[in-house]
Parts: sequence; C-alpha cells; structure tokens
Amino acid sequence: MTTEKQSGEPDAKATHKEGDGKYDWKYARDERGEIIWTEEMKLGNVRSLFKAEKMLEDVLFRMNMYSLAAEHYNNMNNTMFVTPSIITTSFASFCSFLAATDPVHGKNISLFVGALGTCATIITAMQSAYKFDTKAEAFRTAAAEYRLLQTRIMGSMRKDKNLKEEWTDLWKEVEMRMTELQKKMQYFPARHLVDNWNAQGKLHVKSGSGSLLPPYLLPFEKNLEDDGIVSEEDLRYIPDELFELWETANYLPDAKDSDHNALYSPSPEEEHDLDVERGLVTRYPLVVINKLRDTRDRMVALSKGSNRSKGAPLGHYLKPTTQAALRKRGFLYTSDLRLATDEVLDSVIRELIIAKTPPMPVAWTNFEETVQEVLRFGHPSKRFRSWFKLKLSEKAQERVGKVIAESSAQLEELAGVVDRDRVSSLRLSSGFQGSPPTSGKMESRKKV
Repeated sequence: MTTEKQSGEPDAKATHKEGDGKYDWKYARDERGEIIWTEEMKLGNVRSLFKAEKMLEDVLFRMNMYSLAAEHYNNMNNTMFVTPSIITTSFASFCSFLAATDPVHGKNISLFVGALGTCATIITAMQSAYKFDTKAEAFRTAAAEYRLLQTRIMGSMRKDKNLKEEWTDLWKEVEMRMTELQKKMQYFPARHLVDNWNAQGKLHVKSGSGSLLPPYLLPFEKNLEDDGIVSEEDLRYIPDELFELWETANYLPDAKDSDHNALYSPSPEEEHDLDVERGLVTRYPLVVINKLRDTRDRMVALSKGSNRSKGAPLGHYLKPTTQAALRKRGFLYTSDLRLATDEVLDSVIRELIIAKTPPMPVAWTNFEETVQEVLRFGHPSKRFRSWFKLKLSEKAQERVGKVIAESSAQLEELAGVVDRDRVSSLRLSSGFQGSPPTSGKMESRKKV
C-alpha cells in the first residue's frame, strides 16, 4: 500500500528546479525557490574564488611553458634537420639526373651523389636521436590539455555563485587531470630555456583583470571602496603617506557596522571631548596594514624586475656611470637594444671618455656581444654563445679599443708615469697628507 505526501508538506528535492546544481537540494530556499545564501557561504565562495584564480595562474604558467617549448623544439627540428634534409635530397636527385646526361663526368658526379646521400642519412639519424619533433608534439599536447583546464576553471569562476561542494568537485577534477597529465609527460623543457622565458616575463601572465581581493580583506570591503581600492591590482598604487594615515587612530567606527569607519574631523564643540577621542581607531588593524604594505612592496618589485614586453633590466654588470649614460638615451631593458645604432653607442663612449669615467673593458665587451645577440636573435641567450661566438662589427671593435686605450691611460696615470698632477690630486682626495713623490722616486719606481 503506497502513501501519498500531502500537498502541504515541503519537499526539498521537489523544489529542486531544472538547471540548478546537483547539491542545491541540501540548502534552504526562499519563497521564490532560490537558495538562501548566508554570510558564511558568501565568504567561503569568495575564498574559493580567490583560490581558483591562483590555481588558474599556475595552469597558465604551465600552458605557456609547454607552448613555448613546443614552438622552440619545432623550430629547432625544422632548422637543424628537416630543411637540410630536404635540400640535400633534392640536390642529390638533381645530380643523379645530371650524371645520366653527362657521360664524361658521370663517375665524379655519381660519387658526389653518394656523398650527399650519406649526409642525408646522417641528418636523418641525428633527427631520430635528438627527437626534437617528438618533444615538440608532446609539449604541444600538454599545452592543449592545460588549455582545457583553463577553460574548465574559468567556466566555474564566471558563475555568479558556486556552492562548497561544487568547488570541491572542481579541485578534485583539476588535481586528477594534472596528475594524469604529468604521468604521461616523458620530456621536460631545458632549464636554461625556462629561465630565459621567465626572465623575459613570458611565463607569468595574470589570469584575469585582477578584480579579486585577498580573502583577509573582505571584512574591510567598505573601507577599501572608500579609499579607492576595488581590486588586487590597486594595492600596488598605495603611497606611503596613506599607510601612515591608516596607522594613526583618527577614525571613528560606524555604530551599525563595526568593520566600517570614517576619518574623524571634530567640530569645535567636540574638540576636547575625551569620550569621543577614546573611541577613535585605526583605519584597519595593524596586522592588516602590515600585510598590505608587504603586498604592495612585492608587487612593485615584481613590476620593476621583469616585464613581458621589455625583457630583463639592462646591464647590471656595468658601472653606474655607464648605466646612467645608457638610461639618458632610453636604454632601460634588453629589448631596447634592438634600437641601438653605432652612432648612439659612439656618443655613449665619447661622453664617458670625456668625463674620465670609461666602462670596464670586459664589461663593455660583454655589452657589445649582448647588443649583437639582440640585433640578430631578438634577445640575449647564453646558449647562442655556447654554440658559436658572434663576431663584433668593426665599429664595435673600435669602441672596445677606445675603452681599453682609455682604461690603460688611466692606469698609467695612477702609476705616476704620465701625469704627476693627477697623482697628486688623487693622493689628496684619498686623504694622504704627504707630499707627492719626487722625480727621483718616480725614476726608482719606474726601474722597479
């Protein structure tokens, strides 16, 4: 005998509307059949959303790394093996036809055809040994898998609200798919390639517009909006003066919302009201202010240290005077060297020599090699130097020669062989109170 549910009794599963999540029936609903979101549920959703954004950045990092690795190894395979093999076999076929039409030199041409066939065999064997094409295909497949993961995570983030169980399912799915993908990976990009891409800023890409604030700032959302901070990117522009103002107890709490306060400006009647002054608080708790300051400093350091379009900072091994001369002409990053001309670099050397502050010869030679690499390959790379050494142009060799000549002249002056007045000024500037060496002492030093 079956019993029917009376029409007046509520049924949680009966109120589950088509199109809702499979966990919606666990939560209470309002009169319109929508889930009632508590403050704890909203806070948990924001925390999960922030966690998803960080996970998306990791997925984008791996996707960019494998995509760049696939492009690199594909170019290597085409440059070193595919193109030479095609040219060699094509030329061998032509020479075979030529040997058939020229009986006089047919024997020599046939011998040459055999040599070309041997070269083609060697190239094919090296291609099979290095497996650049196999690596490129593996990295391309991995990049495609991580792109699917990116789409999956961004689909969950675009939803207005996600339940706790839905986020848990997402974490399990992403973890399982990433684990399975890493098990299938037999190759990994070379370490120097990853370091080079990381220095150029090609791997770290923001997952979105930076619209999410860290979860610990959620209780102070109203205050942050009053201060003009609505996203994580805005933290980078907080000045030190604002931090000092926040740390002073100049804010009056809101009677209705304890987490919200406003800057207190007393009226003439309240100027000496001790009860009001006792109620003043800082803008945010001191722990939160210190975390905001650390986050601001870290974001500023990252923005200065690396830039995706500009590359790494230029010439950390150069003297400060040389760096200043280059900055004066607009050379701040390695990518700026693609605009370096002989006239501009000649003016840099001329200015430094006139100011008696020439660069160190070894450092300037390294700089000239970096310029040649950027002009030829688009970016500096230590691997190019390990393969072959770029020959400096005549103008670059002339500049290096001027630097060496000026540095040698200064060393001779310091030794007292050329300019006694300069030696005297150097002794006085260094705090030496004695008299300059006499000519007799100079001659004895020369003999020694």
